[in-house]
Amino acid sequence: MKGNRNDALDATGSRRMRSIFCKPHIVSKLAQSSRRCVVAVNIEPMSTISTHILDTARGMPARGVRVTLQRSAGPDQWDDLAMGSTNADGRVPDLLPTDTNLADGIYRIRFDVSAYFSEHKTKSFYPYIEVVFELSADGHYHVPLLLSPWGFSTYRGS
Repeated sequence: MKGNRNDALDATGSRRMRSIFCKPHIVSKLAQSSRRCVVAVNIEPMSTISTHILDTARGMPARGVRVTLQRSAGPDQWDDLAMGSTNADGRVPDLLPTDTNLADGIYRIRFDVSAYFSEHKTKSFYPYIEVVFELSADGHYHVPLLLSPWGFSTYRGS
């Protein structure tokens, strides 16, 4: 098994460490090696998730939208993992604790937008929006929602 340029391999060819690019003033000179620092981690396919909601009709972040993160537990069965509400920037910064990693699988984010539109005295077509997606590799998954009273769009952000 070959690693990419950011992975270090042990003698058996298994990924055991991941190197990260870092700035000299952040990591001690002992940990630096040719403009890289090496950090030992147990690398398994785990992920993190974040979201962000922008109200495109109002031209600003959507504050106060209730967000629920769920994982599929089988056909038509979902387990709640986390809940929160968007802040003034349209984000839920503490949706998951920072040390939480999620395994591969099918996930869903439910955005309860009915109360948001009611608060702004705006008629809306959608009482809630559910975005279902699959985590299949380690990394960060950002699921933004572009929202208006009559439509929405989403994509995998960075």
